[in-house]
Amino acid sequence: MKIAVFGDSYSASSYMNPSPTWVDLLAEKHDVQNFSLSGSSLYFSVSLLLKHGWNFEKNILVVTQPGRIMIPDEHYVPELHQRAIAGIRTIDHLEKNLTENNNFLQRYYNAAKEYFMYLQDDKYDSYIHNVMVRDAIKKVLNLIVIPAFPNSDVPGITTSMHHIYIKECEGWGETEHTAKEYRDIRNCHMTAENNAIFAEKVEQWISGSPVYINVDDFVSNPDNKSDYLEKLL
Repeated sequence: MKIAVFGDSYSASSYMNPSPTWVDLLAEKHDVQNFSLSGSSLYFSVSLLLKHGWNFEKNILVVTQPGRIMIPDEHYVPELHQRAIAGIRTIDHLEKNLTENNNFLQRYYNAAKEYFMYLQDDKYDSYIHNVMVRDAIKKVLNLIVIPAFPNSDVPGITTSMHHIYIKECEGWGETEHTAKEYRDIRNCHMTAENNAIFAEKVEQWISGSPVYINVDDFVSNPDNKSDYLEKLL
């Protein structure tokens, strides 16, 4: 079966460790093309879905959080830019990782910071987000929609992939906030065990089962913390 995947880091082929992602495991049984990109916005994913989705028998849309702003194509430099910015916290992280005094990038970060401080509106972001999700569901046949975050607002689904991430953190004695004190090397924000379980769930959804994420179906191993969280100096 020809399958396309669209989304952010919860489905992207960004390898922090050698283990396969759930998308890789899906590709062992199907012809899969992954359009996902870490840090991307919902507009980025839905735009690609509406452009390419008709080429595939099944489409999987992993819905990110509302409010991410995306650098327009005419200004985007892949080797320099992160494709989208989620908020001031993201900007602070990007600024810390500037290897030199880069005025070009700093202008983008300053503009984004001003936007989030003075112009960003949660109600507007949620409205636009909901319109895009429902537009994708309406226009794309054979579409499986999966929420990445609790506020992804996918109709009929209240548990997200992020809840699996939180379960893993709690198993290690961390919260989603204290986990940020570490370098997190989980592919798709999940351990290898849970990527494998998630791949099995996606197989069921492809076969027609309703999309439902039950956190109890996923594992939490307190002994593998050092395999995925590396303490920052």
